Amino acid sequence: MFKIRFTILSVLFSNLGFAQLEVHTIDSATKMPHPFVNVMVEKSNKIVAMIYTDADGYVEIYPIDTGRYNISAVGNFGYYDDSLKGILIESNQITKIEMRLRARPDTDRIIIIQHNHPQREQK
Repeated sequence: MFKIRFTILSVLFSNLGFAQLEVHTIDSATKMPHPFVNVMVEKSNKIVAMIYTDADGYVEIYPIDTGRYNISAVGNFGYYDDSLKGILIESNQITKIEMRLRARPDTDRIIIIQHNHPQREQK
C-alpha cells in the first residue's frame, strides 16, 4: 500500500515541473570563486529571482519553473557584468551554470588622491 501511494505522489509531483538552478560565479582569468555577486534571473522579461552568491560564488534557486531564462551576474567593482540568454531549465533536474566575470583592465591599480579635511577647532 505504501509503495502505491509513494508512486502516485511521485508521479503527481514530477508533473508539477519544478526544477533547480545552480549558478557559480568565477574570475575568468584565475578561475577563483567570485563571491557576493548579484545574480538576476528573468523569464519573459520579468524578474523571477534576484539574489547574491555566497562566499564561494554559489547560489541555488529552488524551486524554479521550467522554461527558458536569461541570467545576469552583476560584477563587483573592477569586473564586467556577464549574462547568458535562453538557458533551458528542465523539469526535475538541476541546471548548473558557470558565469565567468572578466576583470576590467582599467582597474588594475588604485589611485589615491589626497584630500585635506578642515581641521576642527580645539577648545
